[in-house]
Amino acid sequence: VLGKIVPALSLNAKELREYDGTDESKPMILSIRGVLFDVSPAKAFYGPDGAYPFAGQECSRALARYSVDIEDCNDRLDDCTSSQMDALRSWEAQFQSKYKIVGRLK
Repeated sequence: VLGKIVPALSLNAKELREYDGTDESKPMILSIRGVLFDVSPAKAFYGPDGAYPFAGQECSRALARYSVDIEDCNDRLDDCTSSQMDALRSWEAQFQSKYKIVGRLK
């Protein structure tokens, strides 16, 4: 997966929040298990007014739990069930097939 990253961004959580879709001059980026995806083509889904307003967030837990609650936008997976982890892997595969990987979360 990391071999596909060109150019590679390295953002911390605070820096990632700057890519939430509110600044038109920046791409819209979200993180799944530390991998940064450019979801700019799907602003209607992942932007601030989207059904899943996850841009600018690490959203692994929310995806695993099929949650749109912003409180679930984090990387805490220790209490997720095996079916939730399967769901997360499915989401990861979907994102890898649709969106450009642009870096890693620090």
